[in-house]
Amino acid sequence: MVPVCWHIYDKMRLLKTKTDNLEFEQFWGAETPVYAILSHTWGKDEVTFQDVQSGISYDSARAGYAKVDGIRTVAAAYGLDYVWIDTCCIDKSSSAELSEAINSMYEWYRKSTLCFAYLADVNDCDEDNDTCPDDGMFCNIQEVEQAETSIDATMAEGADESLSLDEDISFSSSVNDVGGSLADSRWFTRGWTLQELIAPSVVVFLDANWQELGTKSSLQAELSKITGIPEKVLLGCDPSTESIAQRMSWASKRQTSRVEDKAYCLLGLFGINMPMLYGEGDKAFTRLQEEIIKISDDHTIFAWSVNHDDASDEQASSDSAITSITPLSPLAPEPRVYYGTAHAVPLQSSSQLVDAITSNSKGIRLQVRLIPNHPKHGTVAILPCTSIIMGKLYFYGIAVRDVSFPRTPGEIFDKTTNELTIIRAVDVPSGKYPIRHIYIQHSRQKHQYFPFINVAGKGYANLMEKLVHTGLRLDPQASYAADALCAAATQGHNMAVKWLLDRGVSPTAQSLEGALKGGHVETARTLLREGGFSVDENILKVESCCHESVLMLLLGNLSDVSTDGGDSKMLIELVLGLALSIGSTLVLEAWFEKGFHPSDKVLQNVSKRGPLMRNLFLSRGYHLDSGDEIFLKD
Repeated sequence: MVPVCWHIYDKMRLLKTKTDNLEFEQFWGAETPVYAILSHTWGKDEVTFQDVQSGISYDSARAGYAKVDGIRTVAAAYGLDYVWIDTCCIDKSSSAELSEAINSMYEWYRKSTLCFAYLADVNDCDEDNDTCPDDGMFCNIQEVEQAETSIDATMAEGADESLSLDEDISFSSSVNDVGGSLADSRWFTRGWTLQELIAPSVVVFLDANWQELGTKSSLQAELSKITGIPEKVLLGCDPSTESIAQRMSWASKRQTSRVEDKAYCLLGLFGINMPMLYGEGDKAFTRLQEEIIKISDDHTIFAWSVNHDDASDEQASSDSAITSITPLSPLAPEPRVYYGTAHAVPLQSSSQLVDAITSNSKGIRLQVRLIPNHPKHGTVAILPCTSIIMGKLYFYGIAVRDVSFPRTPGEIFDKTTNELTIIRAVDVPSGKYPIRHIYIQHSRQKHQYFPFINVAGKGYANLMEKLVHTGLRLDPQASYAADALCAAATQGHNMAVKWLLDRGVSPTAQSLEGALKGGHVETARTLLREGGFSVDENILKVESCCHESVLMLLLGNLSDVSTDGGDSKMLIELVLGLALSIGSTLVLEAWFEKGFHPSDKVLQNVSKRGPLMRNLFLSRGYHLDSGDEIFLKD
């Protein structure tokens, strides 16, 4: 690729705020005046660069024109002659201009005098409230006049245009009134608005009626809770003081319309400039990470996982869906996989300096400690990054296998899973596991089998049959076959699961967990009965399998288990604990019918589970102790 020389934020096209018609003016470098900038989510009929250039007359019925008119009026009221709007201030027909604009955008927002975040789906205007003005623009005109005076004084003094105005302008805060609706705004779910929240010194939030909701400063606690971004970063602390994994986690719940924008919207947050190649798909996020590791030795970039115990049911199901088709690579497939590592930080120790991360044909060179014979993952490479969980220090690790040439054993490794391993720091003594350097190979995804895995994940059993008949070789013992089964099970496509099982594909714990997490009872039953799968402790610890119908299925699967055995008793206790946690009297009735008697530990929690649960145990010959808290057997 030919090197690209970027002239970042030298040229800027601004829209005038005080003219009757929409007019642009272009500036270069230091000539750029103070300006407002709009942060919003795109809707229908947005005004484009071509619309302004062609001089199309104002159309009040067009939503895009109303938005442009609104932000121009707001900016003019604050004494600003110019505003920048991404919908119309970029000529998107020019790939060169679009690429330069995306690389410059973080700086444009950072250098703005005021950023107005327009939340079109938040309406804080009470129709019965006399303070809501007829024009729907401001609740307090006096604040506008104060803002004009302050900005005029700033311009007269020749102050730097990036000066924070938090101390000069007094904005009202209505966090108590808008907290719920604010948190529900679509604005907080979009990828591009992340940098638009962080970069500017001052962000003023406006509702659908262009009324002020508060500022980034006055709403800092609420914004931090919604976004996961520390308050110190919202108040202006350099984002680079946070680890790479932490910054990635801020984008983990956000979406973009184009897959490439998952990477492009994060360029400024990581101080990266690179060309835009729309059409490259997921490779954009890979390129972003490759650029990051050129300038950073922060190993938390590798601390990601496709499964997270603390994820919501929807998030967990979505994570499981991508598990099977995600390449086994040290580089992450997308920001979403950093959801569970928001607290990962680089190891800071003068005695254990971290070397630079490099990449070549062998793979990515990391500084790690290798732990052999891990009970679940075999060999684990411990990364020089940590997290404090429940007051204890933990290391993050990657499961790997040695694929070195015979003459250089222990040099080159492959990842064996995209799940992260978390190990207590006390279990990784430096004397026992010395620091060493290894290469972890780049992605070795089986691209020829991706269509088959994708079809299985969509449940097209007939199409799977046709692919096999047209020449695709199905090896039941191959990893891609297990990947296809997991993809089908996670989405609850029972026919596709049966098709694969009938052809000798063996069920895995991952496929059963995927079905349980999604509450796909029939698919879980197929794996348990037709697949000959057994329930174990790991399956029962899947928090998302707390569906009553799933627990009844597990009960049936364990119906022949003796309650005397140690392992069997543990499984029974786990199922009963899950039933108690969701208040399922149906499952508990079934247990009692089988002659099961709960342990003292279980009985201690019954009284906290509501009247139905209490009455069930009272009817089964149990009574409450003198404190009316713990059930005892009569």
